[in-house]
Amino acid sequence: MKKLLIYLLFILLLSSCGKVITISNKQIIPQDFTNKISKYSTYKDEYLNYYYYTYLDYPNKTYIEILNYVNYPSFYDFSKPAKALNINGLLLVNRKFYLEEDYYPSNLVSITGVNYVKRENEVMMINEDVLKAYKEMEIFAKQKNINFTIFSSFRSYQKQLSLWNPSRPASDKFLAKPGFSEHQTGLVLDISTLDKGLTIHFEDSPSFNFLESNAHKFGFILRYPKGKEHITGYAYEPWHYRYVGKEVAYIIWKEKLTLEEYFYKYLLL
Repeated sequence: MKKLLIYLLFILLLSSCGKVITISNKQIIPQDFTNKISKYSTYKDEYLNYYYYTYLDYPNKTYIEILNYVNYPSFYDFSKPAKALNINGLLLVNRKFYLEEDYYPSNLVSITGVNYVKRENEVMMINEDVLKAYKEMEIFAKQKNINFTIFSSFRSYQKQLSLWNPSRPASDKFLAKPGFSEHQTGLVLDISTLDKGLTIHFEDSPSFNFLESNAHKFGFILRYPKGKEHITGYAYEPWHYRYVGKEVAYIIWKEKLTLEEYFYKYLLL
């Protein structure tokens, strides 16, 4: 009994000094931790204990990561579809996050003035800002005697539907279901060389090496990198490049992240 009274007095003393805020399951939560994490808009009082336990288990996680980890545990669960995320103008579409059938991106323009594969009865289109950034990148590449070609760009829901084969095995991670394809965003380009095409062999080319080192400078990221298939939901595609803007692209390139990991680490879900 005496020990219990001493313990309670000790806790009261710490509380009066602003060192702790609450005790749950014998865990003392520092006031400083609560003050910092509660400033974020997705903070929930009822989850405070879980936030702190996560912080103790993963001390290198940012406060945003901790909030997302606790608030959105199904973020990487592809078996639970959800509408595409659009946070601060950045769009996330993958095997979990989908676009509606009637989603049609704005600012689409015909691809002109660059090398692209011409197909009968097809007008290749892309977001205007993406085309402008790509043209700048192509000019820079040619200065270094590097060439590449656009193989595909925007695809509507209906076009994706025509490509989709429902009998494909669930393990097939190359073709997306209608609504789950990034191409519907109008922000994606499939880039390769005519001799390599959209094959794994593109990674052995000087053109791929150039993109790997320079694409981020123009706002592009390699969307489905090798070794991150369990995160993106798609197989490694050395030709699939997504435009995200220079600032985001630099962070993703520098920290070797996927777009999913960038969302989870830096954006409140």
